[in-house]
Amino acid sequence: MYHSLRNKSEQGYMIIELIISIAILAMIFLGIYEILYSATNSWTTNSKRLNYVQAQQDTNTLFQVINDKIKFANSAPTVSSSTSILYTINDPASTTVSSITYKMYINNNMLVQDQISPVGTTNVSLFNIPFYNISFSTNDTQSIVVTAQKTSSVPSQQMIISCGGFK
Repeated sequence: MYHSLRNKSEQGYMIIELIISIAILAMIFLGIYEILYSATNSWTTNSKRLNYVQAQQDTNTLFQVINDKIKFANSAPTVSSSTSILYTINDPASTTVSSITYKMYINNNMLVQDQISPVGTTNVSLFNIPFYNISFSTNDTQSIVVTAQKTSSVPSQQMIISCGGFK
């Protein structure tokens, strides 16, 4: 016959039962913690990847906007400062004005454009997404280098653009 270690009148748990219960609960909580930690880590990694991809897409779009504006320039764009360029295009809509000169520059980390000659529109936003850094420099007599950095956490990208388009 089976003999119990306790009398039937005794109430409560034995210490070994409590230790086993605590060990089982600890394993359950450890499993839950591992699942939550793994999910959080995966979320963070994917979020960083998504931010990096978005920054690359925005930078490529910026390069395309700049290229579309200056690819039909009459001559190579002139870098007037590290944050602005001047370029001139023929005006196909006018019979009196043979060319229009534009200034493309950075204002509050956004790309904007002014019509310089003949006097026209000013402060026209070309690209409404702010960048951490955009700069222009001269590459050679026919092209410029555009350097753009979307945020401080992603590396900068460069594109060489000439009056004939991408080089």
